[in-house]
Amino acid sequence: MDVSSGRLMKIWSPFPIANDSQHGIKLISSSPPCNYISPPQSDLGVIYFEIENDGCNPEFEVKYTFSFVSHDMYFNLDPAEIQPFDNKDPLLKPYLKSEKHITISDDLKNLAYSIVKDEKNPLARAMMIYVWMTDNLIYSFLPHEIIEDESEYVLRTRKGDCGAQSIFYAALCRALGIPARVSGGWHLGPGFRLNHLWTEIYIPPYGWVPVDSSEALHQIGGGDFDEKDWPKLLKLFFGVFNRYHVCIHNNINLPLIPPKTSERSFDYAFHMAEKEYEDVNLPFRDSLFEVEIIKGF
Repeated sequence: MDVSSGRLMKIWSPFPIANDSQHGIKLISSSPPCNYISPPQSDLGVIYFEIENDGCNPEFEVKYTFSFVSHDMYFNLDPAEIQPFDNKDPLLKPYLKSEKHITISDDLKNLAYSIVKDEKNPLARAMMIYVWMTDNLIYSFLPHEIIEDESEYVLRTRKGDCGAQSIFYAALCRALGIPARVSGGWHLGPGFRLNHLWTEIYIPPYGWVPVDSSEALHQIGGGDFDEKDWPKLLKLFFGVFNRYHVCIHNNINLPLIPPKTSERSFDYAFHMAEKEYEDVNLPFRDSLFEVEIIKGF
């Protein structure tokens, strides 16, 4: 990264948050020392740096090491066990309405109700939407920078990647009164890191249940599987969360802390470092972001 002498660079970089599948999050080291790190229970994990270049070297590196404990989660879901929830609960209300990229339009509502028909059980409804998406959508990478509303885009085109499909699934669930949020971070394992988003739906008494419809579609569409195996594959991504998911944020559209003056390089998700130089955004292409597994998995 190349900057001029005496100018301030601000860097917001992803950091894991605590949830039901990951805990014990610790910062081991950072170079240079960080200016802020979000508490583990935050909705969005950030490690923040302010760096003033001394003019000796226009290129510099920010490096930090952390540890956490991650494990698989498997929900033994039973529609007969579903309990009601308070839709006026302030912790759930944000996940029942429209927000940026999640638009609960009349057309989207009509589609949601046409999928579930007369079914009233929230868990059964959520599963019906999940199956419908794997049957009717195409997995396709998207130019997110130029799409103003991702739920409307998928509604119109019937295609999308993990971000767009997770947003679309959340919108359909919200249209039916099922609290839904779009979480994100990394799909991390030995030798690879993929940016990834998935949906979580609130189903009492189970709490937040992970649903990864895009991964189900990706595996079924891209794998060498017989059609008779599809029901088993579908179950691998509904109510299942493997330890290779690293959660950085609990929903989309969450603000960075401390606030960023300029526009974001990715407006709704946080997978890579956001940078600002003299209050001007620096796009992803101006730097290299890498994640290395030192031990584990």
